[in-house]
Amino acid sequence: MKRLTILCAALTAAMFMNMSAYAGTSEVATEVSAGTVCLPGADLTDVMGSGAIFSDQHPEITDPEYYLKEWYNSPEEREQSILNAHGEYKTPYNNYMDEAYPLLQEFLHSFDWIHADEYTRYQKAFERVGAAYHGNVYDADAGYNRSKERWLVLRTGHGMCEQFSNELAELCKLVGVRCEAYQSSAYHKRCLVQIGEIWYVVDPTNNGVKNCKAVDYAAERDRYKNEYFASEEAQKLQEQLDLQKKAENGEISWREYYRTIWPDVSDEQRQAWLGMTYDEYEQLYK
Repeated sequence: MKRLTILCAALTAAMFMNMSAYAGTSEVATEVSAGTVCLPGADLTDVMGSGAIFSDQHPEITDPEYYLKEWYNSPEEREQSILNAHGEYKTPYNNYMDEAYPLLQEFLHSFDWIHADEYTRYQKAFERVGAAYHGNVYDADAGYNRSKERWLVLRTGHGMCEQFSNELAELCKLVGVRCEAYQSSAYHKRCLVQIGEIWYVVDPTNNGVKNCKAVDYAAERDRYKNEYFASEEAQKLQEQLDLQKKAENGEISWREYYRTIWPDVSDEQRQAWLGMTYDEYEQLYK
């Protein structure tokens, strides 16, 4: 896990260097209006529309805290197991929710999201928990060592791609925008957000640069997984799993199995790694 974090930090640092021409400039600080080309960044350079106004779609909802109350226990409800209208348990009021809850309330009352379009609602969420906005900074140590804490970026302004993406997706949900975090590569997370009928890739870790790319939702969501399973690494792993199943079923011996997966070492070394002889290992499956 630590190796993953170090690689994530290194890749993100490299990405930040590529974006240095934009970091801290007035172009980054200013809002990007709907219908304009998103600021350049990585591979995300498409146009994002406005989307629907929430009150036009849901005139019955007038409380800015409607979704907060729907998905999270209140301070009064604490850690009770409470089902919401969707038949799912609400998030209990623990694990730093005493700090996060008032901040969520503050955000939900910071603009009239009930009468705002999807783009505006998404943009406000991005500017609250995205890197380089609201004092938020990329911090691999905090992201790794405090990864279990709820709303780390919202509360502390520190996190890495996992926190930035997860919190953007969750904050969007609280203002009625469909958004989800997903694994975009081995060491990075981005978000998929729906504006109107179109899904876009966005990257809240991208050093304050607002960018987007229109994509096919299912194809992009599963892209990395599909690429991985089509890779040579995954195929070798599957072959190893198939051999293991044969050994467990007695179709081949464990001696054959370990000679296949560790071909470049001696039997003595293999058995030393196992901590027992092949015959002793065979007995474990009889």
